Parts: sequence; C-alpha cells; structure tokens
Amino acid sequence: MAGQEPLNTYFEEAQEDEGGVTEHRFEEPGYLRKLLPSSASLYGEAYANLVEDQYKFIVPNLTYWKRSPNFFPYYMRTAPYGCLLYGLVEAALGVVNQTWISFPAAMELEGIVMDWLGQILSIPEQFQTFNARGELTGGGGVLENASGHAIYFTLVSAQRRALVKLREEHPELTDRDILSRMVAYTSDKVDLHALAGCPLPAHLIVHGVKSDDLGRLSCGDLVEAIAKHRATGRFPVYIMASLCLPNTFACDNIQEIGPLARQNKLWLHVYGSRTASSFVSSRWRAPMKGIELADSFEFNPCPDLISTLDCSCIWVQSLDEYVVSIGDAPVRYTVTCGDRKADDQVQWLLRKTVTSCQ
Repeated sequence: MAGQEPLNTYFEEAQEDEGGVTEHRFEEPGYLRKLLPSSASLYGEAYANLVEDQYKFIVPNLTYWKRSPNFFPYYMRTAPYGCLLYGLVEAALGVVNQTWISFPAAMELEGIVMDWLGQILSIPEQFQTFNARGELTGGGGVLENASGHAIYFTLVSAQRRALVKLREEHPELTDRDILSRMVAYTSDKVDLHALAGCPLPAHLIVHGVKSDDLGRLSCGDLVEAIAKHRATGRFPVYIMASLCLPNTFACDNIQEIGPLARQNKLWLHVYGSRTASSFVSSRWRAPMKGIELADSFEFNPCPDLISTLDCSCIWVQSLDEYVVSIGDAPVRYTVTCGDRKADDQVQWLLRKTVTSCQ
C-alpha cells in the first residue's frame, strides 16, 4: 500500500532502538515552520510527495509513546486497537452522539456503559442511573472530552447551586457581587488552572490549601481557610480532592474531607486522575473510602483501560445540578423507554459541544 513504507521503516527502527527513544533530529522549537511553506498551496500534490514530507519532517520529531516497549511510558494510548475498530464502526455509521434524538442508540449506550464501568469500580449506586431495585437515582455518568471539561462543569455547577441559596441570604448583593466572592479549594500541589486546561469560571477565586508531609490536602488547614474566608465575606462553594496525583502520588483523605464538605454545604469533586483505573481491583480501592460523600467523581481511563487520550469519565449524584451548569433554561424532549420515561435534555448537547470555556 502506498505510504506504508515510511511507517514500516519507523517501526523497524523502533525495534533496533534499545534505549527506546531516538534523539530528535530537530531540537529547537519552531523548526517545522521553517521547513514548510508559509501558505497553503493552491494546487494539489501527489500522495507520494505527502508521504515523503511526513517521513522527512514529521516522523523525526515524534515522541515515541507507542513505538518501543523500552521507552518507560510505553502506552498504546493514542490508538489502542479496540479504539481503532470502534473508530471504523463510528465513521461508517455516522454517529452524532449529542442528544438522544440525534442518535438514540449511542446516547443510551453511553449511559449503560458508564453504569457498567461504575459497577466495576464499585462506585456507590447513587452515582448510577438506576439502583439495585431498578429505580432512577437522579445521578449518572457521562463521557467528557477531557478532565478539564469535567472539572470546569463541576465548578460552574457548584457556583449555580450556591448562587440560589446566597441570593436568598444576601438580597442586597447582585449576582455579580456574589459570584466574585466565591472560593474553590484544592491542594497546593494542584494547579487548577492548568488542570482545567482553560479559563476557570468568571470571578472564581481558587485557594491552594497547604498539603501535609504526605502531599495530601490538609483538613486542618482547609478548615482554617474556610473560616478565614467566611470571616472576610467570602463564600466557599467547592472543594476538589485528588486521588493519586501524577506529580505526588498522594491520595487525599475523602473520609475526612467528605463530612467537612457536607457540613459546610460545599460541592465536593473527587479527581481520580489516571490511576483510578486501578480501582477495578478491590485490593486497590482503599483511597475510595468516603466517595459516597462526594457530589462528583471523575477519572481518565487512558491508558490502563485501553482508552484514547481524549476521554474522561465523570459520575455525579445529581444530573439536574450538573445539567443546568451551562444554561438556566432546561429544554427537554420526553421519550418513552419501555415503561420508564427518560428526559433528553438539550443541555447535554451544550456540554458535549462546548470546547472552549467562557
């Protein structure tokens, strides 16, 4: 097949590369702009020329995530075989998984698979769509493009939930005044702005709480920070706890943070990073103790569960609060599923298509 020869050479070199990583031929940033035309061509080129350019300019400066098992972070992460097969099926069927009416089977399958995955991880049933008796719980799981999207939407959800109550408690303040005083808390080991990968909700103050000697969010310092902010007229609304951060491998104590969040009526989001995939095995689930006290739980199945990189799984206890995080006017189309009714909410469309955070 045309174009296959450069790829064959690429993988043959990988087998000969004992160190796992061949030194890049182009070291300085910006090298590619110097090699390619400054504007798009008005005329097409032969496919063979495109393949030659790919191997000449692109391949030499790759980071070899899946090229050699000798490379320590050897992840078949960007294109696992299962995902490649699914991509073929998805492209053939023309899947538009935005709302129930746009592709009923895909939307329902997403909810079912998220329930399956939640059961495998032993997530409490209040995060599942249905409980053991087959009753709707009000919670459920959904796929987002990245952790940043999931975190952003939980932050907005926390703001909206708190705003309803604070409007009643402080009628003298405008919504803008209330929002500008809201505070979110996380460990000082976490850069929430970088993790979200986009601007955080407007006016939100993010406070990094000092971590203890093990790198965990310190509950004592968290209590002090909440009290201090309330004394100065701030409104605490959100806590993000982390399980096995990539940079510290520390697990925050959910059993201590959970009651604190409930007592202060704060949204508790638990960020499972990529290591929460290990909760598939019961022997590694100790850090999850207290997860039933969280409002939301999210992790990245890549690479351990053979998922693509742009995939984040999030479960919430209240889909209504999560859904209205984007719009104030929920528009619903009701459809019948057997003897149950399911709401197809246009807000799902908004959450799945918004890729830039305002």
